Amino acid sequence: MPEDPLQQWQDWNLPFREKPQVLRRLHGGYTNRSYLIKADQSLYVLRFNADKHNISGVDRQRERDILDAAGTAGLAPAVVYCSIEQNILISEFIDGQHWPICTLHDPDKLSRLLNTLQHIHTLDVSTTAFDYRQHAENYWQQLQAGKITVPDELCQQREKILPLLAAIPASTVICHHDPNPKNIITRADRLYCLDWEYAAPGWPAFDYAALSVEWNIPVKKLALTEEINIDDVEKAVELYIYLCKLWQYLNKKVPE
Repeated sequence: MPEDPLQQWQDWNLPFREKPQVLRRLHGGYTNRSYLIKADQSLYVLRFNADKHNISGVDRQRERDILDAAGTAGLAPAVVYCSIEQNILISEFIDGQHWPICTLHDPDKLSRLLNTLQHIHTLDVSTTAFDYRQHAENYWQQLQAGKITVPDELCQQREKILPLLAAIPASTVICHHDPNPKNIITRADRLYCLDWEYAAPGWPAFDYAALSVEWNIPVKKLALTEEINIDDVEKAVELYIYLCKLWQYLNKKVPE
C-alpha cells in the first residue's frame, strides 16, 4: 500500500471535482484497510480490500450487489464508488453513534434492531447463496494446513456441527451475517448496518444467533415476532460460536 492512499486517485472514476483529502486511518477491521476522507465538503470511507480476501469466502461482487440494495433501502451507507478489480470501495461516512452491548436490554431498542434485520431479510437481490458448510470447512482446512493446534473440545464440536451444516435449509433471504455492535450505528434516529462483506442469501436464524451472542441477549428474548423460530436460532447459536472459535484460532486471537 502506498504511503498516500490516494496516490492513484486520478485512475479511479470518482464523482469528485478535486482530489479527496485523507483525514485519518480508520481502525477496527481485520480484513481491509480503511480511511476517512473528505471530498466536496462531505465525508466518506475509502476501503482497500485485503489481498487475501478470497480465503475468507468473501464475494466482492455479491457484497456490491447487496450494498446497492441496502443503501437504497436506507439500511447501509450509500456506495459512491466501487471497483472490484482495483479492490476499492468508497461509501458514505455515517457520523453517528454505536450502541453499547447493554442497549438491547431496552425492549424498544431491541425491537428496532430486530425490525432492521427483518428489513434486511426482505431485500430483493439475486446473487449467490452463502454456503455455511463450505465456509466452516474452509476455516478448518486452513487450520489443518497451518498445523495450528486446536483443543479436543473444538474437534468434538465439529463432529456435532457437521450434521447441522448438512441440515440448514436453502434460502433466498438476504442476511447480514455479522450484526455485532461495531457494525450497528444510529444517526438521526435511523439504524444503519456496516460491514456487509459476508452478506448473502442465507439462513435468517444465523442473523438472530449472531445478535444473541454478540449483544449478550438470551435467545428467548428474541421471540418478539412469529418470524423468529427460537429452535432454529438456538441451533444457529451453536454454529455461530463454532465459526467464531475457528476464526479466532486461525487469526491467533483466542481469548485466554
